[in-house]
Amino acid sequence: MTPDVRSYGAERVARWTFRFAIAFFVCEALGLAFLTWRHGSVSAALAYLDGHRLYVARSPGVVGPVPPGVRAEVSFLLRNLWSRPVQVVGAAPC
Repeated sequence: MTPDVRSYGAERVARWTFRFAIAFFVCEALGLAFLTWRHGSVSAALAYLDGHRLYVARSPGVVGPVPPGVRAEVSFLLRNLWSRPVQVVGAAPC
C-alpha cells in the first residue's frame, strides 16, 4: 500500500499554517496581557520588553526655557521596573 499523497495537499498545509499563526498571536496577546497586569500599563509593559528598567509614568510635558541659576520645579513619577534599587541623581525630593 502506498500512502495517500492527497492528504498532504495545499489545503492541509494552509490549515496548519493558519492554526500556528492563531496560536502564536494568542500566546503574544496573553504575554502582553500578563506584562500589562504586572507593570500597570501597556506602555510600561512595552518599555520593559524594550529593555528599559526605569519608566517615566507621568512626564511634565514642556517646561520651557529656564535662565541659568533659577530653579524650576517639575514633578514627575518614576517607576522602577527592575528588581534592584535605583538611585536618581540630580533631583531633590519635593
